[in-house]
Amino acid sequence: GRGGREEKKKKAKEAAEKKARKAEREAKKAEREAKRKKLLQEKAFRAKLGTLFVKDVTIPDNMEVAPGQELKKTWAIKNNGSVAWPEGVHVGRSNKKGGIIHVADTKVPVKKPGEIAHITVVMKAPMKAGNHTSANYFLVHDGKKFGNEFWAIVKVKKTPKSKKSEDDVKEPKREPKEEKAPKNAAPSKDSKKDPKGPCLGMHFIKDINIPDGALMAPSQHVTKSWLLKNTGEVAWPIGTKLVALRGSFGQDAIHEIKTVVNKGEQYQLDLAVTVPLKTGKHRANYQFSAPNGDKFGHKLWIDIRVSKFPNKNQLRTLAKDFLADEKVVDALQAELPMIIKEIRQGKKLASIVEILLTKRPELKNHQFVVFLQPFLQSAEKFMSLQLDALIQMYSILAMTPLASGATPAPEKKKHEKKTDLPKKQAPNTEKKGSYASMIKSAKQPQPPAKPAKKPASPKFKYESELKQFADMGFKNLAAVKPLLMKHNGNVQLVLGELFNTPM
Repeated sequence: GRGGREEKKKKAKEAAEKKARKAEREAKKAEREAKRKKLLQEKAFRAKLGTLFVKDVTIPDNMEVAPGQELKKTWAIKNNGSVAWPEGVHVGRSNKKGGIIHVADTKVPVKKPGEIAHITVVMKAPMKAGNHTSANYFLVHDGKKFGNEFWAIVKVKKTPKSKKSEDDVKEPKREPKEEKAPKNAAPSKDSKKDPKGPCLGMHFIKDINIPDGALMAPSQHVTKSWLLKNTGEVAWPIGTKLVALRGSFGQDAIHEIKTVVNKGEQYQLDLAVTVPLKTGKHRANYQFSAPNGDKFGHKLWIDIRVSKFPNKNQLRTLAKDFLADEKVVDALQAELPMIIKEIRQGKKLASIVEILLTKRPELKNHQFVVFLQPFLQSAEKFMSLQLDALIQMYSILAMTPLASGATPAPEKKKHEKKTDLPKKQAPNTEKKGSYASMIKSAKQPQPPAKPAKKPASPKFKYESELKQFADMGFKNLAAVKPLLMKHNGNVQLVLGELFNTPM
């Protein structure tokens, strides 16, 4: 009847609206997914872009300029990325709020990886006399900066006083006034000839250790090292110091130059600092200061992240770096008998690590040990999962039966009689290819070899991948073979299963 038709129309309308809402949701979802993929692609592309400062083409550091003088500063910048700079790349600088300001009238040519471009920026010298450092400039692509920053350092001359009248110039009594020197300047013949002194310069070459964003523990004592170059006209004066600028830590750290560093020579600067107690991002800034107090050269910094304890991924990375060090593996293998003995005696991990570090003090400064040691006493239960994974990794490398759930097998007595009676076997509940099953199979005694000659075994299918594990320090390659077969030679998946961490 009529009521049935109305009901059908109502249901059809509701179904159409529901279908439209579903289509709208799916369209929005597809749009978000496309936007997300685009952002990931742009991020991946920016990661391949790179710049490296090569040299100053014009206006070397600490060049003397007049107040308010217009300057054309040119740098030689190398494309040290893996892709060419695309069209539309321009020069930018940071504002006070951390945003990016587009620098007008600057051209950035398209350069392939390894090629060098000359980047020129027009700037104006300050009116105030003294040493001045320009804003930090960088290259920008799609509103995001990339690569190293570059800047200019100039020395603005003092504004000359009003000229004296001709009568004053002719008076011989007024001439000695020109010979006055600053109170803190040592009198010398050279200073009279050139009271301004030679131009000093320093360029940053590279970080030797502690890269930007490195993970540090609270209150950790570290030594940051830079490789620098004397780019000035003369040797750095003895007594030149690296002094702290604005920063969230390291204000009391000072390094004094006590050796002669001549023009063009490189110098490794080591600075001991203490990491802040507060967690989060921290940065310490430094610059060279001559004995007379004038600052010169590139600014240096220490950029770190402080964490009380790393998360699972960070801990995994630190642990793999720790176990990838050949010296660490050699030390652990050398102390293997002691470690097994202490574990069988029921010693806690904290005391075992303490004994190990006493015998092997070279392991103390490793970043993984720095994080791990303070928490072994108070947080051993909290870290049980992480520590279990670490013990498994160590077990594979050093060949110890310490996997999760594994216990040392009791030693058989010499007078125990052998019997040929069949024993009842417990059902095998272990997953095939698991770490525990590999350790168990490795522990089981093998039957004695028969004197008869065996036919030559065929070559293993994944011999090259197996060799990679041998190069990593794995000794029980027989336990690795079935996993390589299981994962079709995928080394990463095999490592993931050995380390009991999902890939």
